[in-house]
Amino acid sequence: MDPVWLLDFDGVVNAIGRNPDRSVWPADEWIRAEASDAEETYPIMAARPVLRFITRAHAAGADIRWHSTWQQHIASPTEALGLPELPVLPAPEYLVEEAAGPLAPIPDTWWKEAGGRRTAATGRPMVWTDDDLRDNLGLRTAVDTRPLWPDLPVPTLAISPPRRVGLTPRHLRLIGAFLNLPASA
Repeated sequence: MDPVWLLDFDGVVNAIGRNPDRSVWPADEWIRAEASDAEETYPIMAARPVLRFITRAHAAGADIRWHSTWQQHIASPTEALGLPELPVLPAPEYLVEEAAGPLAPIPDTWWKEAGGRRTAATGRPMVWTDDDLRDNLGLRTAVDTRPLWPDLPVPTLAISPPRRVGLTPRHLRLIGAFLNLPASA
């Protein structure tokens, strides 16, 4: 079975910080843009090599799905960055958590975990890139290749990049190998 890539936006594609990390990508490889949801406009800072990699992986047939808080608003940042249109992983848990409001009790599980579990339950190998994986799923390292759930032992590549940098050259090499992409992707 072909792998699926669950791709978060903020902290993975969009580096969360004021200034680009020039130790990871050269200064001229960073792009700044803006995106908006229904209420606000947000600054975006992304590394061009990451954007090119996602575009090439998609063109090579990789099954990439957004798994992000941007949910139905993901078109705004992806258009601003020139990324291809990718499907959003259905996440009804996100809508429930958002509707509960800030004073609601904290759920026992992270809303994204349910979508990740549903994806793993298909039996397809899975890449999951999300800056919150380490905190929410207890990864021991920023890159982990163990199945995330013992009851769903599918081949997995979990990457929790530093949110101020997003995906790095090493991460892209690992993802490309896992997805079995041609060397140029």
